[in-house]
Amino acid sequence: MLAATKPKIHIVSMSRRNVDEQRIKDQFTSQFKNVTYYQGDCLKPETYPKDLEEFDAIIHSVGAIMEGFDYKEVLQKGMNSKIFQKRDPINIIQQLLAQGMKPKYDESLEAMNRDSCKLMAEHFNNACKKQDKKGHFVFISASKSITPVLQKYSDMKEQAESFLLNNCPEIIPVILRPGFVWSENERSWSVPVKVANDFGYELKKKVLPLIPESRLIDHLFPQSQSTKLSLLADFAIQGALGQLDDLNKSHIWTNEKMNEMAK
Repeated sequence: MLAATKPKIHIVSMSRRNVDEQRIKDQFTSQFKNVTYYQGDCLKPETYPKDLEEFDAIIHSVGAIMEGFDYKEVLQKGMNSKIFQKRDPINIIQQLLAQGMKPKYDESLEAMNRDSCKLMAEHFNNACKKQDKKGHFVFISASKSITPVLQKYSDMKEQAESFLLNNCPEIIPVILRPGFVWSENERSWSVPVKVANDFGYELKKKVLPLIPESRLIDHLFPQSQSTKLSLLADFAIQGALGQLDDLNKSHIWTNEKMNEMAK
């Protein structure tokens, strides 16, 4: 963990939540003196830290694969409840989506996955220009998904990537494209999804090539392996510290590249 291994680095954790809520939610991190909690909103530049020019790097981890409701909470409650045996939380989410909810702008896929990144990167780029320095901007993007309902999610991430690569000359982008992100501890609901995803990916890689005209159904299978949350966090930290600069000139780390380097 960065706060523990790099005590001389000052870390600012920005969230829409107020400072007390952030401390309660992350009690382990709050014990470190080099961590400061800050209430701000990526979609509202007026709430950014006033000393943004002093920052050396930003890790942008804002994102949502569905809009209009907290899908993570729905999944977590479904997995932990007694009624899970009767109601699949995935089906619950599908029912919510079918209701055709109209989310507010700041809860939309455009806002969460594209605009929050563009605004933050634009202002950090300007701050770096004033200081005549190069800053690092780590963006948690995503690999392509086979699920139609997630197509817009990956499209918005891709548009944010393009902005970083073409409109921010004063920052060094580090774009991470993980597959499905899973964790036994922090995302217990993700484990069965991870198993299904990786099984489908292995079928695509090893069985599909043996089937005539398999290209016609290739898009129905997972396009990448799952990504463990701890691996993604390690790459984000290395990217922020500039340790990946000379390892990948394209600035884009696909799921495959991350897994290969981690071996």
